[in-house]
Amino acid sequence: MVAFFLPLKEVDGHWKTKLKTVDFFGMVLTLAASSLIILGLTWGGVVYPWLSLHVIITLVLGGLSAILFLLWEWKVAQLPLLPLSIFNSRMVQATTVTTFLIGWNFLVQIFFIPSFYQLAYGYAPTRAASMLLPIILVQTASSTLGGLIVSWRGRYRESLIFGHALWALGLGLHCLLTPSSSLAKQLGYGFILGFGTGQCFQPSLISIQAAVGIEHMAVITGVRSYLRDLGGTFGLAITGSILNRMLLSAFSYAAENGLAALSSEQIKQILKNPTSLLSVTDTQILDKADMIKSLALAAYFKGFRQVFFLGASLGILSLIVTIFFIPQLELEVEYTQNEKDVDS
Repeated sequence: MVAFFLPLKEVDGHWKTKLKTVDFFGMVLTLAASSLIILGLTWGGVVYPWLSLHVIITLVLGGLSAILFLLWEWKVAQLPLLPLSIFNSRMVQATTVTTFLIGWNFLVQIFFIPSFYQLAYGYAPTRAASMLLPIILVQTASSTLGGLIVSWRGRYRESLIFGHALWALGLGLHCLLTPSSSLAKQLGYGFILGFGTGQCFQPSLISIQAAVGIEHMAVITGVRSYLRDLGGTFGLAITGSILNRMLLSAFSYAAENGLAALSSEQIKQILKNPTSLLSVTDTQILDKADMIKSLALAAYFKGFRQVFFLGASLGILSLIVTIFFIPQLELEVEYTQNEKDVDS
């Protein structure tokens, strides 16, 4: 259908000449930087100590790759994958920060909220996953509403401010949940979280596109997608490290006080599959199962509280950046005569 119905404009120049201008080396550098930094953050404090050579070398190489990528884009690339000139705008700088934080919070809540309800409340996997459903449904409706508001009124700023405020509030309220919290609270806090998330999605795209000229529209849209995914990946890596660190601290405390000592292999298996705590079958620790489960689930509950608090803090940061650095710009689309002909 794309081949038959997508209108295309003729492009001057030979395809071989154009292929030579593609920034393949920039792609390799940005992939290397992202992969190495995320790998180091994932390893740190879990697979290896933070000060181990594995973690330090990985993070250093990732940082050097990122610096080399920026230098390459600035000084060498004929057709930069990321034209650094677009970041001269304060609004672009602000929207890239909020986009990164949106990606962080969104992917973390999608990935970890079911785990939170399964580990902290002992819900069955199906019920734990269903706790995400109200959030997703409300988020979808809110995202549609946010897009319509921008379309009707030509304004995105109010939706962004309202969305970031509700998002931060929803994550903050999740910090207040206790093992005895009612289902109504769990669902109510999820509704607030979902509505705030949805209000940020479409308006954030419009705001970052409004900050650049039409010639950079495709580039900034790609940058926005990349930064959102990168933020989500960073968020997952760091959140996983927080939860694993809390669990390791609980097991260390238990071993030091003679409550329950686990081998490194047993701890590794629990870190790989935390839900195994809900049904311990290892005969070597069966006699300590209740103690281990109690310690681990308390550690996870404390860890999830830190995760939600961090997310709420990042939401507040996004709100502050939005209020002070993302103004309302006039939304206007200009078409050239050739584009009008294609549309018709």
